[in-house]
Amino acid sequence: MGSERIVVVHPTWQYMSISLTTEPAHDLDELYFRNAISIALRDAFGIIGMSTPIDVLTFDLDTQHAVIRVPSEYLVQVRSALSLLNKVDGTRTCRFHVHQASSHLMSLACGMHGMAHR
Repeated sequence: MGSERIVVVHPTWQYMSISLTTEPAHDLDELYFRNAISIALRDAFGIIGMSTPIDVLTFDLDTQHAVIRVPSEYLVQVRSALSLLNKVDGTRTCRFHVHQASSHLMSLACGMHGMAHR
């Protein structure tokens, strides 16, 4: 009875480390941050894009940084929508920055140790 290896060929989830900056600078709460993600998906892909299941796992109010979870099949769609967003509320210029993306949550935790994003 040897040891068994389990290999995950197609991971179910992808994790993204992202932050949002606005001009003029404004500290956003988690609800506003989630709304900005929804707006990005709607602007890029319409109502159907807005229905993409995304979970905000962590949100740091001080650094405006979050870790989100996205189904693997939607990673490219979500990443491109976040990259294309340039306005929120019709007046406020903003930009999402994707720091890292990985199929393993722990790899994001290792990469974020001691980092502050502004």
